[in-house]
Amino acid sequence: MIKMVNKKVLGIFLLSLFIVASIPVASAELPDLNQLFTNDDSIIDLVDIYLFVAPNGLLHMNETYYFTINENNKVFTRDIPIAEYQSVKNINVTGGNNNTFVSYEITEKGHNKHVEVTVYEDENLTTTPKVGTPVAVTINYDYLYLTEVYKDTGVIDLTFSWNKPVDQVILHPIYTSTDIEYWLQPSYVQHTDSWNQTILSVATGRISAGENIEFVSTIPHDYFDANPIYAHIIKTDGLNAIRLD
Repeated sequence: MIKMVNKKVLGIFLLSLFIVASIPVASAELPDLNQLFTNDDSIIDLVDIYLFVAPNGLLHMNETYYFTINENNKVFTRDIPIAEYQSVKNINVTGGNNNTFVSYEITEKGHNKHVEVTVYEDENLTTTPKVGTPVAVTINYDYLYLTEVYKDTGVIDLTFSWNKPVDQVILHPIYTSTDIEYWLQPSYVQHTDSWNQTILSVATGRISAGENIEFVSTIPHDYFDANPIYAHIIKTDGLNAIRLD
């Protein structure tokens, strides 16, 4: 069921999932690269994001970026935003397909973790890809204290923005829970949702360079451990306020 609620698009799903948050992303089938790339090297063709929420509050992120090499993007950057009480750990970057090898450097940039990735076409990291080469870069990391646990619900709230247009973003939130509600902001961002076995996919249309998109999802309180050590604990009710925000 899809309906408009306070300028947010709300998807309510009754799930019967038999997966755990530690299922490796490698089990997910990668897109067919021959059909994926637009050959437009001024955009990111696809951002494919898996979100694993654990009962202890840890949020594991797996982001794969598909794009075509030009003279200016043999070095790929990703700024991961961090709020004051949050932390990002275990950042790891790999080539997202057999044609991509990477080296990377992580630095602090304001309130962000700045990840700078250099793309190569050989595992010895000596040759950068030719202009027009389709590549994929995967970034894995853990968010600590991004998940918020209220007295009556849990919630994750993620904002994404890129410095180039993105042809499509696909978000795959994965929980072992029921009664999942999600919102995508701004409300004018076109999107669809679908199921592939037990994985929900929320797919957007094109996102402009510099445009923020926000993904918010509630998670039933009883999904979490009695003491979710990697969650931000808020000792008030929050569900109604989240729905009305």
